[in-house]
Amino acid sequence: MNQLSFITRFVAYLPDDSDLGAKELSCAAGLIDGLRLDTLWRDGYLLAVAAPVPSSTAVQPTMLLDVFAGTAASARLAAVSFDGADSEAVHQKAEQSAQCYNLLQPTETSLSVESDALGLKPIHIARTPGGNVLGTRIADLLHLFPALAEPADRVAMYELMGFWTPLAGRTLHQRIRRTLPGGCYRWTRATGLSARRGRDIRPSPIAAHRLLDEAIETIRDTSSQSLLDKTTGAARPVIMALSGGFDSRLIAALCRDHGIEIRALNYGRRQNEEWHSARAVAQTLNLKLEMIPYRGDNTLRHLAHHLETMEGTADLASSSIMNLFEASSTPGSPLLHGYCGDAQAGLRVGDFSAAQYASHESLVDSVLQRYYASTRPNLHDLFVPAIDLDEVHQDILSGLRTDCSPQQAYVLWYLENRNRRHVGSYFSLLGGHFDTIMPFYDRRLFAIWSSIPPIALVDRGVFRSLLAHYYPALARIPHPEEPAPIVPNLRWQLGRFCRSLPQHMLTRAMGARRARDVFLRFHRHSHIWNLANLAAPQHRAHMLSRVAALRPVLKDVLGMELSPHYETALSADLQALRSVFLAAEYAQRRAAAT
Repeated sequence: MNQLSFITRFVAYLPDDSDLGAKELSCAAGLIDGLRLDTLWRDGYLLAVAAPVPSSTAVQPTMLLDVFAGTAASARLAAVSFDGADSEAVHQKAEQSAQCYNLLQPTETSLSVESDALGLKPIHIARTPGGNVLGTRIADLLHLFPALAEPADRVAMYELMGFWTPLAGRTLHQRIRRTLPGGCYRWTRATGLSARRGRDIRPSPIAAHRLLDEAIETIRDTSSQSLLDKTTGAARPVIMALSGGFDSRLIAALCRDHGIEIRALNYGRRQNEEWHSARAVAQTLNLKLEMIPYRGDNTLRHLAHHLETMEGTADLASSSIMNLFEASSTPGSPLLHGYCGDAQAGLRVGDFSAAQYASHESLVDSVLQRYYASTRPNLHDLFVPAIDLDEVHQDILSGLRTDCSPQQAYVLWYLENRNRRHVGSYFSLLGGHFDTIMPFYDRRLFAIWSSIPPIALVDRGVFRSLLAHYYPALARIPHPEEPAPIVPNLRWQLGRFCRSLPQHMLTRAMGARRARDVFLRFHRHSHIWNLANLAAPQHRAHMLSRVAALRPVLKDVLGMELSPHYETALSADLQALRSVFLAAEYAQRRAAAT
């Protein structure tokens, strides 16, 4: 009978069938104790893990489910029985319970590692002279094989500045990569390590004649079923960050429909549009909304946790989600999140015209223009030597599938790159405490959304129709980032105009740039997500100062040399400044660790 145990972190060294592989295995085994992990295998290959609860049985587990610590501590996962299940049954149960996970199957002579559909629980992998090493943390790989730190990946830095995350599995270390979305890795001593994308998301054929009413009914019913499946066994009330956007309001409405008690939270400030939308949604659904104050130094206050968890692979703007730590809650508390909802529903489908979707090459050029339109000329030569933009082009092109429509290929590319690694970083950052539940992260829903003709998905048209049809009162509340609601609401639009009047008046009196600086200095942002961008003049000055101070460390540790004109370029581009600041702080952390 299969024996399954939960783990929250692992590292494995898988040697080639060679003398060099045997030598590296011996060296790695001698260093593994420094990571404070439990070593399960030392003969033939090395596997060490961190278990949330030490095993009380002497039986060696045949399967290990790698999950976040918050999920491991949850009542939801404890309610699932994995006894005697084979690997496919474990995957089916884990997709509904853990959601972000990796399944490891160790034997005396082999190891297989398989991820969830997008690979949201990070694994990093690197080739050594005598084998392969893979594990949860980049720091663990570098502990066993310090030489993997060099050379730095300057292309990853350039991509971080444009997409808020590196693409194609890149990290700041050229030899270390993130594993494939839905990746299946298998190793034996005789055959070595093989990799394939066996559990990734596949698009459905487009149903050109699908009726709108049928589509929105199916989406609502499937979303309801997914919510019920994934909240089974979860403690009540379930915490929910109610932003006022389409995803969170639909989840809140479905929870009300099915009697799922939720604790609605909103973080930010009362001038933020998200607060006004969330409050209106809460009032409509008869929910009490708790306001968590957002500190102006939130991003810098959580910098150490961000560096330890994301290791330089996600923009600092993702720090905003860590404000949820301010809400009182116990480890393993369930947290509802609308991940994947807007991306599946067509948020990005309308980014490009039919001509831009005509070929993969034109689509790649359009993607680059979209994300680097104003900064691309300045940033590719920010480092010495200049970055080869052909590599960025190839990273995007290699991620676009050829077995589906161009629009489907772009949505999948977005999900498997920017969405997976930037938005997906939320779950790594929160995972030590919360058990995150994502009703929209579901294969059944993706199959439905991908079958809808792309023209119907532009501007999330089907999602809007769903809200207008089933929840018209919610459709009268505008999305926080849009000027008008789905269903006209003159009173709301007048209120928004009045809230924006002071900024318009100050702009006319002082000019756009000076007025913006005044609002930023006092954190008078219109939107919550701006609070994490470090856009205030004092934050920009702090980041520039730190980059200047850590410039030698950035060069010594990561081999990244800034060009002489770097300060001018970074002063003009906030996103680039955040990225270089992040890399410099990461280099400083690496220097301290070694």
